[in-house]
Amino acid sequence: MNNEETVSSRPGLDISRTHQRFLLRQLHFTQQFAAMYFLRLGQLTPRAEERLRGEVAEGATRRRVLELAPGEASVCIGTIFKHVKKYPRFLDEYQKELVRIELGEDDGDGGEGDDAGDGGDGELGDDALGTQEAVGEGVDASAENFCSDADILMLEDDSGRVEITGVDVHSFVTGMIVVAVGVLLEKGKFDVVRMVPCGASPQRPLFLPQAGPLHKPIYVAFVCGLSVGCLGTAAAQTDLLVDFLNGNIGDEAMFAITSRISRLVIGGNSIDGCEELRLKDKVKLDPSDHVKVSDTSAVNTAANCMRALDRVLSAIADTVDVDLMPGETDPSNSFLPQQPLHPITLREASKRSSLRLVTNPYEFNVTPSDQRSNQDASSACVFVTSGSNVHDMMRQSRWTSPLDALATSVECGCACPTAPNSLLCYPFQDSDPFLFTNTPHVLVACNQREFSTSYRSIPGSSGAVNCRLVAVPSFSKTGAIVLVDVASSAFPTTQIQLL
Repeated sequence: MNNEETVSSRPGLDISRTHQRFLLRQLHFTQQFAAMYFLRLGQLTPRAEERLRGEVAEGATRRRVLELAPGEASVCIGTIFKHVKKYPRFLDEYQKELVRIELGEDDGDGGEGDDAGDGGDGELGDDALGTQEAVGEGVDASAENFCSDADILMLEDDSGRVEITGVDVHSFVTGMIVVAVGVLLEKGKFDVVRMVPCGASPQRPLFLPQAGPLHKPIYVAFVCGLSVGCLGTAAAQTDLLVDFLNGNIGDEAMFAITSRISRLVIGGNSIDGCEELRLKDKVKLDPSDHVKVSDTSAVNTAANCMRALDRVLSAIADTVDVDLMPGETDPSNSFLPQQPLHPITLREASKRSSLRLVTNPYEFNVTPSDQRSNQDASSACVFVTSGSNVHDMMRQSRWTSPLDALATSVECGCACPTAPNSLLCYPFQDSDPFLFTNTPHVLVACNQREFSTSYRSIPGSSGAVNCRLVAVPSFSKTGAIVLVDVASSAFPTTQIQLL
């Protein structure tokens, strides 16, 4: 089997990219972030009102927060704010870093730093140490979950904010637009008997055949976390991936699967953690950090890692169409939406028309080429993120699976509900691009711990919608590539383990 045989036998798949709303044409950072939540509330309130009809208890009256009256059954639509007591705050981390500097804990600092650590004149060191113990007490910034019994929920609208009781605090996260039914207590808390998200947005009808014995699948493949490094990091795994996509490994059954892959989406974290990454959270660079970044292959810099990735992508793009998304470790902006990688960082691969550099998040519609005449009814919407939205939601809840977080994001109509509160994003003023205009047929979160998938029916404002939820694990850690059949109505999803 050779590359030409594999490429020529790949099925046709028309693609229409709809991620333009994530492209930032101009950047302005003088505005406040609060506008995003008011925009979100304004855009989703009509949908919440639709769901309100089936959620209101008899005799309950629609009220704004400041209009709630004690003892009166009321219905309120607003935005959830969850106070997660253990969630690390930037100012706390900033202050701890300043304390570290005052204590003279700079790496490689000389005796002067040691004197400061001993307190010097007996005052600065003692005060700084006391501050260090007080700031962020009990908080581990690297923890995977920050939930505690001290967490509280608040409901906020354009009139005010009220604390919520009577519901499971850990089933909600900040930024969700909800419909709450309850009674205001004398102590000023809103005792809720029923609270649900605003509901999934409408979904475009889709008429695709069900998978059967004669069905020929058309796969969109997903892979992430390649972690390519200039020091040979993950070289064996990426070589195996290239051989798999070329159809050079496995038996006839494996080749039959490979030949049905029409497109590959790489969901971020394509390069290894480089030298520059460890400096991004520092307030002040240590003396050991002031080392001239060499351009030799012996230094794991972003530039050298991208050169190694360029070689890998060139080989992959020669055999299959590729959409490349940025991720946390890639050289793009750190806040969402992450902008496409610059073509100059991939000098050879970017010359190929089969490689497209796209945003994170990324949305597109795909239609099997043999169904172009019925494109409106057979075009599936796919929405992909690098996984940071799911990670942030799970840190503030007690969901055990990323699929639960994905399902919640669909039900609340927003891909990134915790942005901008705890998930960095651009301060949009005119619209919230993370809202689902139409519920996607396939929702993918990359860079997860393990593979999981589910085809779920999710409550919507005007009826339930069906969505294929997919969690894609890191390739460098698991050697897994995930295939989604976009030519079948339930979008059957499988995992191919290459390691």
